[in-house]
Amino acid sequence: MLKKISNILSTIVLIAMILLSILLAGPYLAGLKTYAVVSGSMEPTLHVGSLAYVKPTSASEIKEGDIITFLMSGSSMVATHRVVNIDEKNREFTTKGDANNTQDAPISFDSLDGRTLISIPYLGYLTMFIKTKQGMVLAVCILTLMILFSAISKIIGKEKYEAKKI
Repeated sequence: MLKKISNILSTIVLIAMILLSILLAGPYLAGLKTYAVVSGSMEPTLHVGSLAYVKPTSASEIKEGDIITFLMSGSSMVATHRVVNIDEKNREFTTKGDANNTQDAPISFDSLDGRTLISIPYLGYLTMFIKTKQGMVLAVCILTLMILFSAISKIIGKEKYEAKKI
């Protein structure tokens, strides 16, 4: 009975870790960037706590209505807003958060990071948590528990096998 419970728990944790790995690391393998949504400026399109997947894109590929991620001028922070106007002559985008009443200051084409393709609700909270000290400790604990469950399962299986031989 203990072996079955150990196997079930190990399998559940392993599947969860594989799915999270695919959702968190997979985009990097596909050339995408991920950003956790930390403000409500794009509600209801992008919810706070979502994980946004951004494809690096050239300015020439952006159209009005696209949601882009860009480096905020004079800052190392990024923002994700919808393009409401493109000024080809001055090489600038005008953006606006869906929940905002006013447009942002024009953004240089050079500040463009990419176009947002999709977002997954709540996954951004997890990525932000994993980057904290407590998140790292929890990840190590989960990995340790998986190893322990696997070891217990093998020990129990070996004992039953040897008991049947006698």
